[in-house]
Amino acid sequence: MQKSFLIALLIIAGGAVVAGAFLLTLNGGANNIGRDVTRADFVAGNFRQVNLEIRNMFCVGCEMRIAASLMSLPGVAQADANLRTGSGWVIYNPEEITIEEILAASIFQRYPARVVSDQLLKNVES
Repeated sequence: MQKSFLIALLIIAGGAVVAGAFLLTLNGGANNIGRDVTRADFVAGNFRQVNLEIRNMFCVGCEMRIAASLMSLPGVAQADANLRTGSGWVIYNPEEITIEEILAASIFQRYPARVVSDQLLKNVES
């Protein structure tokens, strides 16, 4: 009886390890969900990056919900949230959406956020 219990426990633990490894390696361990942003967009100076402090994140699911919710906003090109640092970032087109509109997104009722910095993305090759 004990041997059967230990085998079942090892199978469950092994499955949890495999599932955890799969989740961590998904997208290189990050939630960099995003639309394709062309080099011309950056050269033209059409995008900005806002860095956020985000509260009330307790799990990887929180990160994924925040990133997916932000990606659904018009004018948002990429978004990510990080549970460990309590932060996130959004690359957006200021001609389509403002920081105020990003912070007014319904996801931030559950996960309050504040702007840490906002910067123009520049072409690093010029």
